[in-house]
Amino acid sequence: MGLSPASQGIERSGHALRLMDQIIQRSPIGVAVIDHDGVFRSVNPSFCQIHGYRQEELLGRRFTLLLPQPEHY
Repeated sequence: MGLSPASQGIERSGHALRLMDQIIQRSPIGVAVIDHDGVFRSVNPSFCQIHGYRQEELLGRRFTLLLPQPEHY
């Protein structure tokens, strides 16, 4: 017995998401996913290299970490 049409759709969606993730992870362009609170949820290796952080240092932290800090005189 084969998969139902709904199950087939879910299977195709999962495959498409895995493929998209592979493309983003291998991209030479830095890519980050930030949630509505400004927190990093995903970063690719190029993004980490550009900004000089490891993935573990960014995930779960706010994007403002990368903004220049104001100078105090």
